[in-house]
Amino acid sequence: MTKLLRTLLTAAVLAAIGVRLRRRARRVKAEAGGGAATAQPERRRPLWGAVLAVLAATAVTLAVAVVPLVPRASLGQSAVRMRPPVAAPATAQSAPSPSVTPTPAECVRQAAPVVRPLNPRVVRAVNRQWRRIERWLAENAPVTRATLARPARARTIAIAEAQMNLRFPDDLRASLLRHDGGLPTPLNVRGMRDRWRAQCVSWGEEELRYRDLIPVGILDVVHAETGRMGVVGRISGPAFEDGRPSYYALLRDMADALERGRPLDDQRPVVRSGELEWVPLP
Repeated sequence: MTKLLRTLLTAAVLAAIGVRLRRRARRVKAEAGGGAATAQPERRRPLWGAVLAVLAATAVTLAVAVVPLVPRASLGQSAVRMRPPVAAPATAQSAPSPSVTPTPAECVRQAAPVVRPLNPRVVRAVNRQWRRIERWLAENAPVTRATLARPARARTIAIAEAQMNLRFPDDLRASLLRHDGGLPTPLNVRGMRDRWRAQCVSWGEEELRYRDLIPVGILDVVHAETGRMGVVGRISGPAFEDGRPSYYALLRDMADALERGRPLDDQRPVVRSGELEWVPLP
């Protein structure tokens, strides 16, 4: 219907334009003929021009009245067909959501981050042990030497301390500012924070006393207050009796084990294809 009306409208408009051009041509011809043209009686205009004008007006009226209605109706029908079903609103009889155990306040506590200065003596001592380790790796295990982590940012350490509301011991911070995890313990600053959060959420009320422990490895921890290193057992909890007095002591023991070829925590260093491995003792 719409296509027919548009075709009729176009034809009527073209016919009206043709009539207009014919009238103009006759007028020009009459002016060119001079007086003779005025002497001749005026011809009656054919009726088909008026008929075409009426048809054009009718077509325009129909197009204006009908054409806008057709797309709206078709679009309305397609919109109704394509409209997705609306879910029924939830009622008061809906199934209750499962209860969620609240996170302990000790696990979400957060202070303002502050970049604290380091003890220069501690920094020198830690860097001295790292130079021993780096030198040995460069000479014997270059693949491992090339994979040592980049230094951590002091701001990153301060943010982790604030989010855990703990203070990292100076020797641990100095080591992270040299290499952000990997050796001698695998976790970097963000890994320590994330593991602390995961453990804190899983702890019970009696285990929340462990919140001062900074995880530096899978089971290895550093006490934020004393700086001692220990191991967290799956059942017995943290143990510091057989641990080291500090993170610096671990760096020193590792450097001694590499240079002298002696075991470290019941594991001996072995280099294979330029990569350092720690093999358990038989």
